[in-house]
Amino acid sequence: MKIKNLLLFFAIVINYNICIAQTPAAKLDTIFNNGSGIKKIELNKTTITNLTNLGMLWGFIKYYHADVCMGKYNMDAQLFRVLPKMLKAKTKADANIIMEQWVDNFGVPTPCPDCAPIVKTPYTVQMPDYGYLFAKDNFPTTLQKKLEYIKLNRSINIKHYYVDTIEIQGNPIFTNEYSYSQTDYPDAGIRLLALYRYWNQIQYYFPYRHLIGEDWNKVLAEFIPEFCKAKNDTNYHNTCLKLITRINDSHAYYIQHKDMPFNPLLQHLHGKNEADFFTEFIDNHLYVYKYKKDTLGIKDLIKIGDEINTIDGKTVSELEKQAALTVPASNESVKLRQAALLLLRTNNVYLTLNITHENINRTLNVFCLDILGNLIPFFIKRDAAIQSYKILENNIGYINPMNLTLTNFDTVKQTLKNTKGIIIDLRYYPYDNSFPYTYCTWFKDKITPFMQSYVINPDIPGFFELRDTMVSGSETGEHYKGKIVLLVNENTQSLGEFSTMAFQTIPGAVTIGSQTAGANGYVSINEFPGKFYGAISGIGIMYMDGTETQRVGVKIDKIVKPTQKGIKEGRDELMEEALKIINGK
Repeated sequence: MKIKNLLLFFAIVINYNICIAQTPAAKLDTIFNNGSGIKKIELNKTTITNLTNLGMLWGFIKYYHADVCMGKYNMDAQLFRVLPKMLKAKTKADANIIMEQWVDNFGVPTPCPDCAPIVKTPYTVQMPDYGYLFAKDNFPTTLQKKLEYIKLNRSINIKHYYVDTIEIQGNPIFTNEYSYSQTDYPDAGIRLLALYRYWNQIQYYFPYRHLIGEDWNKVLAEFIPEFCKAKNDTNYHNTCLKLITRINDSHAYYIQHKDMPFNPLLQHLHGKNEADFFTEFIDNHLYVYKYKKDTLGIKDLIKIGDEINTIDGKTVSELEKQAALTVPASNESVKLRQAALLLLRTNNVYLTLNITHENINRTLNVFCLDILGNLIPFFIKRDAAIQSYKILENNIGYINPMNLTLTNFDTVKQTLKNTKGIIIDLRYYPYDNSFPYTYCTWFKDKITPFMQSYVINPDIPGFFELRDTMVSGSETGEHYKGKIVLLVNENTQSLGEFSTMAFQTIPGAVTIGSQTAGANGYVSINEFPGKFYGAISGIGIMYMDGTETQRVGVKIDKIVKPTQKGIKEGRDELMEEALKIINGK
């Protein structure tokens, strides 16, 4: 019995040692999992400069050093080990010495004979940007030479410990990022890590960094004080929102996602109650355009088409400008789209509104409903009451992709095949990812390209190159003969824009409406320390002629926007224009 127990003991020890040997060293370095130990960071001009350089250096080592790539180092822990020394550095020169010694601790990567110098090719869309690492006189020549060697002798054809890519789409997945989810308000060292982590993910893995609209390098230094000085959980989360807003990407923040736990703190930031009606900006004026449930008798208080002038004593204009600081959006159309929602949310039980109705101003209190944790972005919400397809007056077909599935396809074809035209309403988010491909097999009698994508080169962080050309259509089967009109607006986002691009290659198709969301490409999730999640567009999308869709939206043949008069009269002015086009008026 004793011998059996002894053998069992040895078996356990051997298996344990095998597991330890197979576990990356980075995973075993857990000393800082409960906190960085840095409660407060005092800042001055020199410290901010040093911390800016450290953040850029930390990200470069994280994504380029071959041994880090293989999981030999926990980069969070490595940051927390060097950070106290950096905070004590009195001068930039002192900090540079500390950083060079820190880089030496990672060792010299094995030479990579297959690693070619990083050069621009005809297929390159975006080159790597290393911030200030190689700027003249910023770092000692000795350190810059070491960084140059690390860059040249990076790992290739190896799965990176901290980032992977989805094989089919090519968008990045940020892996092995410890969440520090014990608290909504991490300590100062971890808050700085949050900034470094996100800033470098954008620097090296955001396909649209060149379209941000400002120097991303300067943003790092700007936000160091904000993250270090965030005084509570609300302030910290608000600072995270402000940071992700700066990349100008409508994908940059998903309020709720299937992989994200609900965050009540974020709900509180925006307001847990909301008015029982929808609003819309038209020519920078905010109008009521649709009721929700009339649970609180709102129809007796406020009418469709009424203009909202002030909310709780503040003008709509000043509230919109304030909201824009924490509303991730590719363009002004989406900022207004989001502001129209957020301005009517509150943590109080009612909002005090000053409105104009029939040229008469009046002030009233509007009670608000608890949104009950429902933070799903409104433009992808499903409404089962909306009909997916139908025949309108004068034998014109209508398709709304919100609830449309592949199982409907044959029925839709049979129902609409003899109509003289079809309106595809892409103001509603498509339910099925295959929607544009499936319907283009019916609408197009040729297989033609409609877009091209560019993705990260996994072996060269920051290097994006053209990869796929997407095609749609079919040369076999029965094809639709009527006119196609596409309806788009600021709610047309992501798959909606992708679908629009596919349908625009249908001969004679006409696109009407207004600027779309300007966020196209599969989404990649970012996890901030402290129960906060963000997202970015993970691949680049452009038209076949090289026209970018990010920030600007899809091409539009005729601009048509709602008017206050149209809203008051209950008219859909885009639909009216589409009907005219198909009827030849």
